[in-house]
Amino acid sequence: MRLIGCILIMLTAVTVCAQRPLDSLYTRLENYSTDDSAKVELLFQLCLQEFRSGHKENALPLIKEALAISEKIKFTKGVATSYNYLALYYQAVGDFDKVADNTMRMIEVYEKLNDQAGLTRAYNMLALVHQQWKNYDRAEVYLKKAVAINTQVNHQPGLMVNYMNLGVTFALAGKYDSAILYFENALMLSQYLNDENEMTNAYANIGYAYAHKSNFVKAIQNFDKAYPLAQKNNNLLSLFEINVGYLKIDTSAHDYQKAILHAEGALVLAERIADKTRLHEAYQWLSEIEHHRDNHQNAFKYLALAQAYKDSIFTEVKALTIAELETRYETEKKERTIQLLSKDRKIQLLWTNLLVVGMVIITVASIVIYTLQRKHQRKNLAMLNMQIDLLTSGQQHWSDKYHDAISASTIGLVESSDQRLLRNALEVVERNMANPLFGVDKMADDMAMSRANLHRKLKTVTGLVPGDFIRNVRMKRAAYLLQNNADTVAQIALSVGFEYQSNFSKVFKKQFGVSPSEFSKSEHVTL
Repeated sequence: MRLIGCILIMLTAVTVCAQRPLDSLYTRLENYSTDDSAKVELLFQLCLQEFRSGHKENALPLIKEALAISEKIKFTKGVATSYNYLALYYQAVGDFDKVADNTMRMIEVYEKLNDQAGLTRAYNMLALVHQQWKNYDRAEVYLKKAVAINTQVNHQPGLMVNYMNLGVTFALAGKYDSAILYFENALMLSQYLNDENEMTNAYANIGYAYAHKSNFVKAIQNFDKAYPLAQKNNNLLSLFEINVGYLKIDTSAHDYQKAILHAEGALVLAERIADKTRLHEAYQWLSEIEHHRDNHQNAFKYLALAQAYKDSIFTEVKALTIAELETRYETEKKERTIQLLSKDRKIQLLWTNLLVVGMVIITVASIVIYTLQRKHQRKNLAMLNMQIDLLTSGQQHWSDKYHDAISASTIGLVESSDQRLLRNALEVVERNMANPLFGVDKMADDMAMSRANLHRKLKTVTGLVPGDFIRNVRMKRAAYLLQNNADTVAQIALSVGFEYQSNFSKVFKKQFGVSPSEFSKSEHVTL
């Protein structure tokens, strides 16, 4: 535990040192009574120091005060910077829908100011949001927009950050060779600019990419260069990445004791900076190490903690937020343009009429599309139930009963993507029928799809979300087994993935209206 002790001592020393400029700035703020741009700048200095000291929760009221004053005195640059700080704050606490919202507001203000440097910061922030939601192609698009601006104005510090973020994007996408190229470009610029903090990040990221390529010699070479720089510059994020990189190497070498030390060190750093993403990663590593050591109780405990942090960061609702915000922003831009062009009354009337006609067309089209989609879903759901019956029974009389219906329903769809999706989904659930830990995440992995993509496509085809789909298949299997008195209720519950009979009975009754025991005794039951 010596490593963790050293980290805690370092963090304590940093906190004490950081407190001195903070006290001085707060004294200045108390003595400043005028709401002007100078006070806004002072609030921003305080925000920056609170971030650096690790007390980002203290920064939020300062940012909100700066925004309120900036709006009051019409200090446009202060408004943009306030949104920038709000985005940084919500990024640090893992609330990425608010990151996206404040970033889009920031872009709107910087476009009015024609502030190219501000736009590059906003594009970087949007790329980070897309990284978090695994939209790596969209992250690349925004980062290359930032590269284009910084190349045009020859802003080398900005290019250095862009290259670093592009490297991270490719690394997250598993394209480690491309990631290393961008990290090395960032390293060259950081050396030219003598920026030790970014030099640390570059070495750490290069080492991390090489570790994922299992080139542990080069990984260690880069980590060994990064570690003293990270300590010197108090770069907590790089220290975290270095610890994770070392523990990956130790895990691959089956040196689990050293790996645990690095994992616990990474956990301490993640807790110190209150980064949910890195907390998820640290607990995920601890779970995997304990699993390799056959310490399954601890592995399950760490896995539960990792999942809790993952769930708090990402939900399907949040995954849609960025697209909605981007659409809303583009729509608002178009509306502002229309208003400028419509000063003439006749033109304004023309646009109004076009808007009414467009809304009517959109409404009619939406109703038609919705009706067709509902019809398609009902047809697919009927097909799904028939296929579940066939899959779960395995009896000839079921096949005879539904063979003609399925054949008629699937004419022209044999090779369709809907049919393949249904078949693959049923096969995956069937393979994992008795696994109580099988859920939506595992289903998405087995079908080589993202969770959001699986949710969208399965809902479109069947009208069921993945969780309901899994439960439907399990309940059909259970009903068939109960109807044929294949085993006890308890054993049948286990065979369809329920560890507790009481939970199984509750779900079964909700599906069929009777308890499993009553169902098994009934006659002529139609599933």
